[in-house]
Amino acid sequence: TQIGTFDVNASGPIWTLHATYSVGEGVDGLAGICGGGTFAGTTVGPIPASGLVNFSMTYNATYMFGAKCP
Repeated sequence: TQIGTFDVNASGPIWTLHATYSVGEGVDGLAGICGGGTFAGTTVGPIPASGLVNFSMTYNATYMFGAKCP
């Protein structure tokens, strides 16, 4: 389970996106996982009429297991 906050600014010719998230729990092979991170990006190329855009993203996250989790 991941819980996050996403902020997208689509008010100009270049859209920006920023997200912060944390991992709440995992099952099976991911049981006992914790952590989280951020990602951010901007659109690449012109915004098409369909609104389906491509983003260039930067991702930073840390995941831990078991005793390392609070």
